[in-house]
Amino acid sequence: MLPDNRDVSYLQKMGRAVYSGMSSSDANAIWVMQNWLFVHEIIFWTPERAKALLTSVPQGKMLVLDLQSEQHPQYNRFHSYYGQPFIWCMLHDFGGTLGMFGSLYTINAEVSKARLQVNGTMVGSGITPEGINQNYILYDFMSEVSWRTEPTDLTIWVAKYALRRYGKENAMAIKSWQILKDTVYNFTSIIPMRGKYAITRRPSTRITTWIWYDPCDLLQAWKFLLQASQDLRTSSAYLTDLTDLTRQVLQVLGDQYYKKLKQHFRLKKRELFQ
Repeated sequence: MLPDNRDVSYLQKMGRAVYSGMSSSDANAIWVMQNWLFVHEIIFWTPERAKALLTSVPQGKMLVLDLQSEQHPQYNRFHSYYGQPFIWCMLHDFGGTLGMFGSLYTINAEVSKARLQVNGTMVGSGITPEGINQNYILYDFMSEVSWRTEPTDLTIWVAKYALRRYGKENAMAIKSWQILKDTVYNFTSIIPMRGKYAITRRPSTRITTWIWYDPCDLLQAWKFLLQASQDLRTSSAYLTDLTDLTRQVLQVLGDQYYKKLKQHFRLKKRELFQ
């Protein structure tokens, strides 16, 4: 929902009115604001208009959640929210959508960079998903970021993650996670990538599927993790990860078959379509 008026003075009055209502009930009130309005209505919220709203509240009396910093950060566009403190957040998941994806490299680099910005106002890091119980490595890593002052070596971190998660070291499991780190968990685009699998959507000949990594790499990661089964089969975490990775492989293979089916259908090659 957009404000009725685009004028900066109106936006300032609007912000002051909201904060006035809060502070009249609690003199120590702090306005915690999600920044999604700036992402969703990016054309309307120019730097000038955003500044009018953000500076309408006394500095420090607003805390901005930069809601999806790993994909749509706004703190640079608005110069650290013109003095208002903000939290660097990983949103990651919308609606509990299943599928292996994430931005490990972005999180590793950008949280530290934001924290060290000259005149920056970042005061913490957070997690703001619409669903959890998937892609556990992302949430594990993001939970550690608050304790670091600089990026970590992801190759070393992932190897230690596999050890912690399964309770014992396994070379095949580590190889699998190193591939996943560099493929499914190295998403760097701003294109929505959740729930794009053909087999999980309503049947249609107009579905557009895509992935940002080589399917062969995913298959290799799956094979490596399978080879760890004799050693790790008593680990519930291993069985969970193997299930998730198997589902991902099937979803991606389903996309490949879907593309062929769609092509044969449009060319009216009935014998191939069947």
